[in-house]
Amino acid sequence: MFNATAQSWVVPQASHKVVPLEAYFVYSGEPVEITVTYADVQLPPVAVLSPTWNQLGYSGTRAEEARSYLSPLEDAWTFILGFDAANQKYEETIIRGGTGPYNDSRLMSPGSGYWLYSEKEIAFYPSS
Repeated sequence: MFNATAQSWVVPQASHKVVPLEAYFVYSGEPVEITVTYADVQLPPVAVLSPTWNQLGYSGTRAEEARSYLSPLEDAWTFILGFDAANQKYEETIIRGGTGPYNDSRLMSPGSGYWLYSEKEIAFYPSS
């Protein structure tokens, strides 16, 4: 995990509670299915974003356009960058108000983690 406030990587300990909207990067030499269950989930989930690059997990159950999913942030976000695990490379950057391959109508996917650049500290409550 990446702690945006401290600007450092954190290795979660066994006692760490996985919560919606957190993003985790897990390396495996082969495809592995990971099942995550939540207990004592805060509803709606919230992520407090720092004015820098933040990791953000996608909490929706179906794919949704970035501009729609991130609409509660209004103009606080600038860029979002996903990782294509199958091809082991970053996807094209989605830019708020972008066009062409950077269009913010591109889909965010369930179970995916993203790097999101926030212009300010803000609490994010996703609409879906």
